[in-house]
Amino acid sequence: MATPAGCVCQPPCADSAPVCNGTCPTGQVCASTPTGCVCQISACDSPPGATCSIDIDNQKPFCSGSSCSLTSAVAAVAKTNTSSSASTRTITIHGRCTGDPILIDGLFNLVITGDPPSDVSHNNCSGDKGPPPGTLTSTVARKDPPFATPSGSNGEVIKVRNSTRVTIKYLNIRDGRFPFTPTTTAQIADDGLDYKRSTGGRVFCNCITNNEEGLDVDGGTCNVVEQNLVLANENGIRASAGAKWIEYKNNTSMNNDLPQTETPSDPAGRHNGLIASVSTTSNNFEGNVAIIDPTTDPNGPCHSDEGLKFYSANGNCATGNSITNFGGLTNPNPSPDDTGGCEIFNSSNNKVFGNTFSGNKDKTCTLDRNSCRVVSGTGNCGDNIPGAPACAVTTCPPLFKVESSSAPCAVVPIP
Repeated sequence: MATPAGCVCQPPCADSAPVCNGTCPTGQVCASTPTGCVCQISACDSPPGATCSIDIDNQKPFCSGSSCSLTSAVAAVAKTNTSSSASTRTITIHGRCTGDPILIDGLFNLVITGDPPSDVSHNNCSGDKGPPPGTLTSTVARKDPPFATPSGSNGEVIKVRNSTRVTIKYLNIRDGRFPFTPTTTAQIADDGLDYKRSTGGRVFCNCITNNEEGLDVDGGTCNVVEQNLVLANENGIRASAGAKWIEYKNNTSMNNDLPQTETPSDPAGRHNGLIASVSTTSNNFEGNVAIIDPTTDPNGPCHSDEGLKFYSANGNCATGNSITNFGGLTNPNPSPDDTGGCEIFNSSNNKVFGNTFSGNKDKTCTLDRNSCRVVSGTGNCGDNIPGAPACAVTTCPPLFKVESSSAPCAVVPIP
């Protein structure tokens, strides 16, 4: 409905999708435009009425219709791909597949893909910094509760666990947060994509929205997270739980400040753009965009913590990132907390140089905070840290041996 403050989405009843003045079709949401409120397809979703269909290795279809599920396709591939010698299998998703949380556990050499966008001129994606909204047509969404959570999952829309060389690309991944409430606390919230204790994976050109954590690499080594759009979640893109040698490159983390549903397990909290947390080491954050855009964010300005945050994270490298309009909403870890473009807490030997900060504010949303503030830690370097020495390098160290023979990662992720 239209209000003096803008456009507010309201459901006509508790079990319905958000609507605009009670008129939006299922699968569409209310959006504010200069001429008033309109109904449109959600930013990271398939067109309305898109039927779920799944192929395996181009066998068309493996399943189709309301009973079709990614869970059953993963179970079929699990019969052949539980060892490193397995041939690469490909699961292709068409349309909108809505169902229980997905768990991919102990598998090797698997590609899960949606239909490629019509424009792949940006390094095989539809945008240089991730797919623009509306350019992906294949969707994996968690259904509204009640749903069946597999053992080993916490309810994430997709969870990859204890797996090697699993690639996920060209998907809208959504609705780990229920109900769709952009400006109020939800009833339940879980991650969109959790990549846990896995190696040699690739997360490429996905659009991820309406979750607790948008995209979390939770432990593991030698994974690539590239050109994803992580939009409107409670938190953005995270490295956590000892993740090591992960490459985060050319992603966009935008408007990830939805109201926090529950106390986070990570002491670094929520409402951050890019985060290295909990004993993560030697990860590279290069060329990413972290932004709060108050013209499109229903929560407006001054509703976020840091754009780039290091929390008990050592030896990481961040360069070429753009951090814009963060601040105004403090996180009690550490306490007392401030906000702004970047914070280093209990973290040492990180390289933070050549990043661009603009429009970032302190917790009062009045003072500029366009640099990387060191709360605690030693040996950090870079021109974005006031008073710190210059780093001895001008680029982040290579992580994969295809880039340098001295790099630590021999595994090659599947394109």
